[in-house]
Amino acid sequence: MMKPSSPFLLAALCLALVGCDRLSAENYDKLEVGMPYDEVVAILGEPTECTAVVNTKSCRWGKDDKYVDAKIVGESVIFLSAKGID
Repeated sequence: MMKPSSPFLLAALCLALVGCDRLSAENYDKLEVGMPYDEVVAILGEPTECTAVVNTKSCRWGKDDKYVDAKIVGESVIFLSAKGID
């Protein structure tokens, strides 16, 4: 028998797994230098982390062995890189 909180935990797990599927070669290929940051978020979802130095924001989607990095100045991507994206 499921506890009352179990459906919420299941829904959260499903959402987390759907987010992981966004880190794919297919989605990375959609990214372009010069595109607005908001479009990157529309493709990859919210970043795992971002840091800002002066007027440059560095954002990462994913973790140590599988990630996409983007450097953003203003609202435009100026650099993209990835690791472990199949």
